[in-house]
Amino acid sequence: MRLVKEISKYIKKENKNNQVSITEKFLSNIQHEWILTDRYYFRAFKFLLEAIPEDKQAFFMKNKVLFLPSDGKLACALSELRDCHTILVFPDLMKILKSPIFERGIAVLAHELGHIYYEHSYKDIHPAKAQIEADSFVEDMGLKNALIEILSDHESEVSTDRISKLMEN
Repeated sequence: MRLVKEISKYIKKENKNNQVSITEKFLSNIQHEWILTDRYYFRAFKFLLEAIPEDKQAFFMKNKVLFLPSDGKLACALSELRDCHTILVFPDLMKILKSPIFERGIAVLAHELGHIYYEHSYKDIHPAKAQIEADSFVEDMGLKNALIEILSDHESEVSTDRISKLMEN
C-alpha cells in the first residue's frame, strides 16, 4: 500500500497544468491496482503509456482500456464490452515485464493496444494484415527492436513474415 501512495504522489507531481495525463487516467482506475502494487509493473506501464505518440493519445483518453491479469500465453486484446476494451495480461508476459528485458513485454502490450487503436475487432480484415498493422503501432512507439526480439523468441511462419515486414521499415 505504501508503494501505491508513493506512485500517487509521483503522478500528481508530474501533472503540473491540472490536465489529466494518459498515465494518471489509466493508473487511477481501480482495476489497475495490481500494477500499482509492484514497482516493476508500474515501471513497465509508465513506459508504455508515455511512449504512446501524441497523435494517438486522444483515442486512448476517450476510450477506456483495461489491462487485466489472466491465464494464457503473453497477451490478448478483446473486443469492446460495456464501453471498455480489455487486454488480458498472462503470467509469461507478467514475468517478462518484471525482467531486465521488460521492453519486450511493453512491445507486446503496445501491439495489443494497436489492435484496439486500429479497431480490428470491428473490421473484416485478414488476421495477418491485422498483425502487421498492430506492429506498425509498436513501431510508431519506438519499440520495433523489442518487438523483433520477442517475435524471434516465438518463431512461426507468421512471426517470420512480421519480422521481415518490420525489417523493411
